[in-house]
Amino acid sequence: MIATVAAALAAIGGLWAQAVTTYWSQQTAKDQLEQSREDSDRDERAQAGRVTLWIAKTKNGPRPHIANRSPDAVTNVVLEHPSGVGLILPDLPPCTQVVYTPEPYRGSDGEMHAPPAVLTQWSLFNSRAGTPSPALFFTDSRGVSWERRVAALKRRPSGNHGVVERLPVLPDELPAKAAKMCDTK
Repeated sequence: MIATVAAALAAIGGLWAQAVTTYWSQQTAKDQLEQSREDSDRDERAQAGRVTLWIAKTKNGPRPHIANRSPDAVTNVVLEHPSGVGLILPDLPPCTQVVYTPEPYRGSDGEMHAPPAVLTQWSLFNSRAGTPSPALFFTDSRGVSWERRVAALKRRPSGNHGVVERLPVLPDELPAKAAKMCDTK
């Protein structure tokens, strides 16, 4: 009888130890899965995080500045004015910075046109004052679509821009300069 009780206690102890081991194995697997998801998200955002947009003063007033500090080009670039007008931009080569300056453009009719007046009016972004932020939509080298605002970056469904009207009002190439802090790290 004592042997049976001892065997039962040993079995209970074994089951308890196995339950504790299973629990900690499950927690470890969950932690590893979470770390793997974070690493994947970080890898996916690596290039998009290096594409930036800000509004800064120029001699002609506040203008949007866009920088691609990644070693890869971004495509399908649309700069959205807070009014909802979207400017179709040329692809942004690696390690470049451009400043949008409204210039006359050649329309589909072959004639030169002045840019819409709204595109000459950009405000310095101030989240506390409720100033609307422009948006930059683009596709990274992996084919993932992104929306970059002055203070945010988020993944978008492909081709899904909130742009009301799209205007190809830019020259074929924007004057670009080398972007600072562009390296392959």
